[in-house]
Amino acid sequence: MTVTTRPPLPTEPAALVGKRLGTFRLRRIVGRGRMGVVFLAEDEILLRPTAVKVLSWSLPSDMGQDPSQWFLSEARMVARINHPLVVQIYTVAQQDEHSFIAMEYVDGTSIERALEQDGAFSATRATQLIVQAATALHAAHSCGVIHRDIKPANLLIGADGNVKLTDFGMALSLTSVSPGADVAAVGTPNYSAPEIWQNGQARVATDVYALGATYFHMLTGHPPYPATSLPELEKLHLEAPIPDPRTADPSIPSACYDILKKCLAKYPGQRFASAQEFAWEARALLRNLLPGQRDSASGVVLPPVVAQPLQSTQDIITKAEGRFASALGFRRVPFTRVDPLKCPYEGEPFASTLEVLESFVKSRRHSVAFLSGAPESGRSTLCQKLIGRARHRRMVMAYDPQHYDTPRPTLRALVGVAGLDTSSLQTPKECIDALQRRLRQVEETTKREALIVVDHAQTLPDPQDLFLLARAACESRRFKLLVVGDKSLAERHHDLGCTEDHVAQVFLRALAPAEGLEYIVAWVTVCAKTPTRRVLITPDAGLIASFMAEGRPGALNRIATRMLQSAARERRRLITSWDAWSAATPTDEEPAPTMPPGWPTAEARAVIRRCRNDAGLDALADPIDESPPETTE
Repeated sequence: MTVTTRPPLPTEPAALVGKRLGTFRLRRIVGRGRMGVVFLAEDEILLRPTAVKVLSWSLPSDMGQDPSQWFLSEARMVARINHPLVVQIYTVAQQDEHSFIAMEYVDGTSIERALEQDGAFSATRATQLIVQAATALHAAHSCGVIHRDIKPANLLIGADGNVKLTDFGMALSLTSVSPGADVAAVGTPNYSAPEIWQNGQARVATDVYALGATYFHMLTGHPPYPATSLPELEKLHLEAPIPDPRTADPSIPSACYDILKKCLAKYPGQRFASAQEFAWEARALLRNLLPGQRDSASGVVLPPVVAQPLQSTQDIITKAEGRFASALGFRRVPFTRVDPLKCPYEGEPFASTLEVLESFVKSRRHSVAFLSGAPESGRSTLCQKLIGRARHRRMVMAYDPQHYDTPRPTLRALVGVAGLDTSSLQTPKECIDALQRRLRQVEETTKREALIVVDHAQTLPDPQDLFLLARAACESRRFKLLVVGDKSLAERHHDLGCTEDHVAQVFLRALAPAEGLEYIVAWVTVCAKTPTRRVLITPDAGLIASFMAEGRPGALNRIATRMLQSAARERRRLITSWDAWSAATPTDEEPAPTMPPGWPTAEARAVIRRCRNDAGLDALADPIDESPPETTE
């Protein structure tokens, strides 16, 4: 466990009150974090209260870290996460010796302060708040961010009573976690997982442990392992049995302890596989705690559960910086993660395939559909778009095994998605029976049929469970099942034991060259600052990129990005066939190779002719000429 001291600000924090940083007038200090002092400020341009965090932390020079860069890294990582339960970043800047982040101001108090003032929360209130905190944490994990300092002080309760997750000062990108990575063990000792005490790497399970320790604190009024020294606290986290909150308050439901046992397990693999799974279990408990919302054993029908899409529909395209903004005139970076409901390209083959899928959802004939396609064909994004459209009209349950660190039985996972307790279910049949009872309750109460979606189905550890679920869908005709994966799984539909009339096969084909050109142009158009500042893509460049990507949007995104990077380096906005050709066959040459004399080569000419012919453009003149690269002023 690394304990780091913080030197004071170059200017004492209190002396900054009344000063102006950027457009923000600092009014008073409202908090102190690991990396900075937080002020309540007034945005004198937008006339709104704003939280401004001013850097107050440095590392010893021999650690080779730049505190300002770490501070900037926090802002960039939080900016990835666009979720209503995560404090939003407005801007990051530097003025004189002060680096600062301006962010959403939450008019409320932290859970830590609420506990200090009022003591432990009721089981209902603690569970309500922890469900929201787990949802916010899952949003961060879904964006590739590990928080590394979950604790009551970093969970704010707003005036509306909802939680906001804040202070990502110690956050870590999941992409930087690799075997042998030199990552400092950080966190707040009372909430730190055993692997952190042993100087292990932080991971999703580490945040889940800290969230569980926070839940325990909310239920009892104190952390799970009170101790008088760090060595004693370390020993308790590593060796002591998981404490039972009912020792402090016998009225706490046993189900709270069941959740805590999974959160505070000593080994990461024994904990909840994700913060979302934690939220599911806590939400199921909450239904039994809230008046009038008990399980079917009490004779009260539960409300329908509508799962979020597999990927948050609140994602936005990344803001453009550097040469992408100055040289290419982009306001957003093209070919990045995007809200599936607002994809820049809406053309074929996605439009017609989506229409087929929506017909399946409405059909009374088919109960099961297999959506297959090549890797990176866009099938998952299309699936998410279907979910986004359908979730307001029916109960939608979405499950993607790739969102979990460890494999989880498919049927048990789906029962958890439905908000039911899985602890008493032992066999696949019991899981299916429980799930169908839940779906029948929803249908009788809301008159809405359920849609279950399983993405990346080819990676399931137990595909036989999936076929049992599909057979149940065909036999009961009470819900629809959409299976998304590669063609090999779809070809096994005969394992269902159902007639062909009940099973639909949907294949998402690759983009044709002309469609690939339209795909690139659509992205560039959406991301340009103004219509007059657009990047120009020659037809041959778009056709070559699509052909070399084999019509797979994932591969096309990478090629098109390299095309734009090449143009940005040379500060021009015309993308030529050479840019596409060199981007599709990248080299390690520095600087990047230039267009050879006599371009296009015979090989490139043959590809261009084939692409033009496939696109119906074979009447264009030959030889192929392109204008010289246009340079921006």
